Amino acid sequence: KLLLGRGANVNVQSRWYDSKHKRFYENNALRAASRGGHEQVVKLLLEKGVDINVENGGYYGNALQGAVGNGHEDIVKLLVNHGADINTQGKYYDAGQSEFYNVSALYIAAVEGHEQIAKLLLAQEGIKVNLRGGFYDNTLQAAVFRGCRQIAKLLLENGA
Repeated sequence: KLLLGRGANVNVQSRWYDSKHKRFYENNALRAASRGGHEQVVKLLLEKGVDINVENGGYYGNALQGAVGNGHEDIVKLLVNHGADINTQGKYYDAGQSEFYNVSALYIAAVEGHEQIAKLLLAQEGIKVNLRGGFYDNTLQAAVFRGCRQIAKLLLENGA
């Protein structure tokens, strides 16, 4: 709050090096707060006009994906209600495959087994259920391979 009150740029990107994967990543305050579950910070940044859909190219590509991947349902709702693009395919690091893939927030919900978040995303107008991407090629296959039967059922009920 203090930094924002002193004119800090809410959209500034930081860069850090991951020695394990030997690559640089970008991050911003919104993605960090979303991924960390800091709802009040997310609200403050949204009030200050942060770019909600900026791609960061890190473990989760954007703020929505960070919130989805870490199971922060209230932050997912907040971001969606403020216009986060539910179909953007950002970078996602699949630790089991040691690879980065372009995937949607719905794919991440399926891979991580976050059923309530999958329901929330599927309820959004314009959600694209059959986007291709990721190690499993699409969201339905990701849910099936990860053993998330309820999410697979939801996907089938919604056109997968």
